[in-house]
Amino acid sequence: MAWLEHPRGGISKALYELIDAGLLQTDKHDLGTAKFSVTEYLLKLQSLMGFSLNFLASFDRDRCMTLEPLFGLPRMVGPWSKPDVFVLMPFKDDM
Repeated sequence: MAWLEHPRGGISKALYELIDAGLLQTDKHDLGTAKFSVTEYLLKLQSLMGFSLNFLASFDRDRCMTLEPLFGLPRMVGPWSKPDVFVLMPFKDDM
């Protein structure tokens, strides 16, 4: 689809990729004046995966962070056990 080619990166690229994946639709090819809406496919995906775009959008990015444990969830040996240490470490891409 030629109109899905994006001359810029950033939000424009993300929007084109969401449209190309069938998760977002628009009424025009010009993103600057287009109206956007989610597709039925995205609604089904949200329901299946148990997430909400409204909930995710409510996070203050200056104060919140989403993460995934690299080595999985801590192993629990009983109802009394809980993790002792929680570490967040930012890494540079060049490391």
